Amino acid sequence: MNRLSLKTFTLLQTVTSVGLSALARMVTG
Repeated sequence: MNRLSLKTFTLLQTVTSVGLSALARMVTG
């Protein structure tokens, strides 16, 4: 895996994590 795809993967993971926590907060809140 080259550096660019690794960076993209990390960014995607971060976005997914943030999105899920925001969604969970909306559901529970």
